Amino acid sequence: MKNRIIDIYFFTGTGNTYLAAKKISETLSKNKCFITLNDMTSPDPEKINLSNTIEYVFPLQHGTRSLL
Repeated sequence: MKNRIIDIYFFTGTGNTYLAAKKISETLSKNKCFITLNDMTSPDPEKINLSNTIEYVFPLQHGTRSLL
């Protein structure tokens, strides 16, 4: 994976998910990816570039089953 543009959208209530998104961003940056971190609480639809890879990072509560 080199020179990919990845937009990471995150939601965090306590800050833990932000830290996870930041760690993901740092790891991908080391692999020659260009990363932007975007807070989902104040999205700007005009800035979404659908040609970029989009990742979502959000918390799951204990006992929540994934629908994926």
